[in-house]
Amino acid sequence: MRVDEPLDHPPADNTGPSVFLAAGPDATWQQEALLLLANAAFTGTVFNPVPTSPIADRDAPWRPFGWHQLMLRRSTAALFWNPPGPVMATDLLSRHAFGFLDTAIVVGCDPDMPGPREAKEQFLRAMPWLTVEQSLPDAVNTVLASFATTLPSDTLA
Repeated sequence: MRVDEPLDHPPADNTGPSVFLAAGPDATWQQEALLLLANAAFTGTVFNPVPTSPIADRDAPWRPFGWHQLMLRRSTAALFWNPPGPVMATDLLSRHAFGFLDTAIVVGCDPDMPGPREAKEQFLRAMPWLTVEQSLPDAVNTVLASFATTLPSDTLA
């Protein structure tokens, strides 16, 4: 598994399955998701927008057309855990619907947290067909399952 973070250099091109860990208000969940993906023997690329190493310009990844948007477009799946709301996922879905993007969208919200609970309600109003996972392990498993249905099996292990 390769982890790509917003560093001071252009990101490498990726081939095969990749997942973007869409940042939420709690920046610690990405490390747990990385561990879950590693334990599942995921060999693709993980785009983690929360750098574990220092970079010169910490705002650069979030600027328009910066690392964040570029990697979100390159990913084959985007995992939103406890997102503050559905705006980014809705934007991705509209791009997908018009053929601009082929990214699987997986959403998970901790049912015990008020903010994510409200976000889940917003997601379900905006996308009533969307399954919102209740735990991070379930959300990661849904990401892995999305690869199994969209990619040849030899790219997963």
